[in-house]
Amino acid sequence: MFRFAHVAVALTLTPLTRSVAQTAGSPMSAASLLEDARLVYRAQIRTDSVQGQVYLEMWCRFPGKGEFFSRALHAPLTGSTEWASQETPFLLEKGQNPDHIALNIVINGRGLVWVDDVALLKAPRRP
Repeated sequence: MFRFAHVAVALTLTPLTRSVAQTAGSPMSAASLLEDARLVYRAQIRTDSVQGQVYLEMWCRFPGKGEFFSRALHAPLTGSTEWASQETPFLLEKGQNPDHIALNIVINGRGLVWVDDVALLKAPRRP
């Protein structure tokens, strides 16, 4: 449970040397290139009396190119909610392999937020 105002709570996975997800029963590790894929940051979120918005945010850093983000702004949570699944994708082109991935829970406002079942998944890129 988090009790914050105007804060981003970060869950950082770096370096990419440990298993960070499961894809079709196989662990995703640094040896598995992430290029030409869709990364999906997914979590269950519950809120109580949130005045503002709560959403997921994923940052990917690419060597020599900088940092880029994806946010679940299409469905921010506010007020009091039961457990809700939220996700945000990050599309990777061929040759794009992040060396650092940060998973954030952004809480713009006040209230209580619970987070559970956090996952970072590698999925095929949609055509």
